[in-house]
Amino acid sequence: LCFLSDSARLLLHLFALGLSAALVLLSFSRVVRASTFDPTGIVFQAASYAGSPAHTVRLNGAEGVQQTNDLTLTFTVLNTDLDVIKQRLIATSRNTTWIAYDNTTIADVGGNLIVPGINGLNALEVATYIADVTPPVLLNFSVDMDRNLLTVSFDETVKASTFNVASFYLSGSNISYAPFRLTGNSTIDTAYDAPQIVVHIGTADMNLIKNIPYMYTALASSHLSVLGGSLAVAGFADMAANPMDPASDVAATSYIHDQTPPNLLQFQVDVTLERLFVSFDEPMLRAVDTLVAFQSTAGASYPGFALTTFPAFNRSDAAVPASIQLSLCDLDETKKQ
Repeated sequence: LCFLSDSARLLLHLFALGLSAALVLLSFSRVVRASTFDPTGIVFQAASYAGSPAHTVRLNGAEGVQQTNDLTLTFTVLNTDLDVIKQRLIATSRNTTWIAYDNTTIADVGGNLIVPGINGLNALEVATYIADVTPPVLLNFSVDMDRNLLTVSFDETVKASTFNVASFYLSGSNISYAPFRLTGNSTIDTAYDAPQIVVHIGTADMNLIKNIPYMYTALASSHLSVLGGSLAVAGFADMAANPMDPASDVAATSYIHDQTPPNLLQFQVDVTLERLFVSFDEPMLRAVDTLVAFQSTAGASYPGFALTTFPAFNRSDAAVPASIQLSLCDLDETKKQ
């Protein structure tokens, strides 16, 4: 039998990680051939032994791979892989940064494959760990007025629990109207850490927004600003507790119109004032001409009638009933029902 001495085997001596730049440095016992590097052979894990796949991330590729043969090799982790690493709470500190690696990950210039690093046996802990100090940046957002949703996308994973609703300001296309600041009536719809977060605009907030002219009525009138710069005011922070950079007047990239019909909540007839008061579950611009105003409890004998005059009325708050002046003909029909 023949055995290779340690000096003849290709070993990974150490690795370093700079999380802000997602930069990895590998240091070997022998000169490696860079062209043989296969990043998919590397698995990041939170401990020397990862008992669950939920605590590991196998790389899907790499960027900026060093092309020269040397005792060291550097590369950048893909953003998609880095997001999963952060979501699974791997590489949050030096103690939670380990790698396992297949023997096919790389070879030396003589063609010898690396001795593998095996989970639970000889996985390698990071030698130099540089924490993430880069704040997350809001890239874009989309609006769904039908479901009352804002979907905000960042350049990295943000921690859902750091959501600060009071940091969100919505503005329209007319600068005469002040931005609307979301209240505690609005909540986060995404329960997990991710680079894309969904915010649900509460009914009370949405009705106030709809009452502001030229605000979130179309793609061109949908803008968002989010405070940042410190944990006390930032809309979000990343997994390393870095508060997001402020985002000012970001234009929406997609917009879905409100397609849900309003519901009539209640109505009241005041014969003395000769007026009909109607309340809906959202602000109304005007009434429809075909409204059937009254239906008798007597059933088919009194099938109801349509108003003969139904003038348009101004935008009304959902909490305030719309008031409609009834004609004499309408009043007479009302008394017959």
